[in-house]
Amino acid sequence: MTEVSTGFCGFNGFGGFLDLPRFGGHLKSLGEEVFMSRLRGSAKRRHTPEFKVEAVRLMRERVAAGVTLQRVSEELDLGADMLRVWAKQVEAASEDATPSEIFPGHGRKRLNGKSVKPLPGQRVLTLDEELARLRRENERLRQERDFLKKAAAFFAKESR
Repeated sequence: MTEVSTGFCGFNGFGGFLDLPRFGGHLKSLGEEVFMSRLRGSAKRRHTPEFKVEAVRLMRERVAAGVTLQRVSEELDLGADMLRVWAKQVEAASEDATPSEIFPGHGRKRLNGKSVKPLPGQRVLTLDEELARLRRENERLRQERDFLKKAAAFFAKESR
C-alpha cells in the first residue's frame, strides 16, 4: 500500500474543516494507488509496427481466455478502439506480411497483397496520365471556387 499524505483541508458543513487525504492518482478497491499515464494535451504516442502486432496477438490470447477487451486495453495502456483497428489491419494482411508492411505508418500505403483492379471497361493510367488528369481537375476546382467566391460577394453586396 502506498503512503497517503494529508494536507488538504475540506469544509465539513458544520463550520469546521476536515483533514482529507491527498494522493496523486486513483485508489483501487484493494488500496493500491493507480496513476494515470496519459495526460490531457500530451503528444501522441507512437508505437512500432512490431509492438502493434504483438499487442494484437496478446489481445487475441487474452480475449480467448475470457478476459474482456476493455481489461486487455487497460493492461496495455491502449484504447480498446485502437486495438480493434489494429486487429482488423493484421487480419486483412497476408500471412507472410511483415509488421512494417502491415503498419507502414506516416501516410504510406499498406502492402497487404491486395491489388486494386480497375472497373470493367476502364483502363489503367500511367503516372504521367494520372498527373495530367489531376492537374486538369485541380484547375477546374480552382475555377469553381473562384466563381463561388465572386457569387458570394455579389449576393452579400446585394443584400445590403
